[in-house]
Amino acid sequence: PPNYFCPLTLHVMENPVVDGCGHCFDRDAILSWLRFHPLCPISRKPLDNESLVPAHALKQRIDCWKEVHASLNGEPNLLKLSETDSHSQFELMLLPQERRVLSLIKFRKEVRRHREDCKLCVWSTVGAVFICVVAVVLIAIYVFDVDIKGPL
Repeated sequence: PPNYFCPLTLHVMENPVVDGCGHCFDRDAILSWLRFHPLCPISRKPLDNESLVPAHALKQRIDCWKEVHASLNGEPNLLKLSETDSHSQFELMLLPQERRVLSLIKFRKEVRRHREDCKLCVWSTVGAVFICVVAVVLIAIYVFDVDIKGPL
């Protein structure tokens, strides 16, 4: 699952911690980050070592997940964590509310594409009906030997 990966290392977290904003990081990765940057790498808010809190529940879930998936050799590819996962590396680094906005944008794009497909389908149907009408008229002319000239 994407929330098991540290946004700094892009690896499964060994010792997850939570900052004041609610972001989870691997302890070693965030401590290394904080040596050079006094800000949260995601929200850019001030952050220090003392504000990091161990994420015990997350660590237990990660450990359980690792046991179940012990057959994996190394880290799974972040671009394709599972067949049903659609999160990219970029999306993993977003805040939950930013992910919701991004998912809404993707949804609206899908709706727009669907509407365009429907318009294309309608015009295709209109074209097909027109061709059928013309074909029926031509068949009727041929079968009933209708004189198209009309009165002179």
